[in-house]
Amino acid sequence: MMESWNALFLVGAVNSFFLGLLLWGRQKATVNRKANRFLSLILFSWSFGFFYTWIIETGLYRRYPHLLLIGAPFTFLTGPCLYLYMETILGGLENSIIKTRNRWNRPPLHFLPFILNTLALIPFYVQSGAGKIHYWETQRPGDPWFLLMQCLQLLHLSTYLAILFLRIRRHRANLGEHYSSLEGFTLNWLRNLIIFGWIGLFAYVIVLVFFRYWTGFTVYINRFTDLIVLGILHILGYEALSQPAILEDRPSYARSPLIQAEVRDIAHRAQEHLKDTQAYLDETLSLRDLAMELSISPHHLSQAINQELGMNFFELVNRERVQHSQRLMESSAAPLLDIAYESGFRSKSTFNSLFKQYTGITPSQYRKNLPQPGKNNC
Repeated sequence: MMESWNALFLVGAVNSFFLGLLLWGRQKATVNRKANRFLSLILFSWSFGFFYTWIIETGLYRRYPHLLLIGAPFTFLTGPCLYLYMETILGGLENSIIKTRNRWNRPPLHFLPFILNTLALIPFYVQSGAGKIHYWETQRPGDPWFLLMQCLQLLHLSTYLAILFLRIRRHRANLGEHYSSLEGFTLNWLRNLIIFGWIGLFAYVIVLVFFRYWTGFTVYINRFTDLIVLGILHILGYEALSQPAILEDRPSYARSPLIQAEVRDIAHRAQEHLKDTQAYLDETLSLRDLAMELSISPHHLSQAINQELGMNFFELVNRERVQHSQRLMESSAAPLLDIAYESGFRSKSTFNSLFKQYTGITPSQYRKNLPQPGKNNC
């Protein structure tokens, strides 16, 4: 059984290392290449983490004591690298790739905890091999500073996961300026990765408390948590390798030459055009497409929709789609899923979510309230 655990750690070390190499050397669009470098750092640190666990579990640390705690500060790399990776990818989608005017997006600032933790461990690193083994086997379990370091690492990573979750929500709002459907841009895998990260943190805390306070051992913690990390790293590597580079600009109206009358006219034309042509039925309709049909610039169209109508392009188009679906439900007994597709929606979940957001009730509830409700629901 012990050999199986040890083999698992080695598999994790090897897979994580080669995934990191693959991402580091992957030639793609500039945005993805830069983002993948941050992700590679995570995978390299995880690779060493698996290898380090293998060293501990097999007892080889007694032969190579200078490896003890050498990778402890690496935990402070996961949150910052994941943040910088996500900010680069999402910023690329919004064409605002880690702007230097935002000091929080500067890598040195995020790596400061890693540097400080490394400096704090220098007194341990300069000890003799025998001194390191003595600390690891006799002093570490009861050392409050070691426990404090673990708690700080958990707090550090959980804070980044919370920030990343909020960043994804802001990303959706940003893309709403330009696209009528967000299915291809929500990057749900990143959101799921954050959820897996929370699960891993929760499992680590449970196991840490169990072994430290109930059994007195902490060496076996990674036997449980590394299973989660092993799954996460494969999801991370696969999804990162398959990410397309999509660039789009987020509008700024500070220097726009449009006067209020022009803004009002453009907004009115956009609304009338959508109603007359039913362009919103095109599930791939974008701000640029509508601007070309109106023979105006996408920037001016976005400004008019935001300033005059108080909404973004995504909201404008999908409100029309919801209204179209309401008219179809009033005149047809077709299944709601068919109505969703006929109204320009790309999925049942998006249709249900937006319909309730704009009407306050679900499509099924709306149909039941009609004088002659349909019988088929999705």
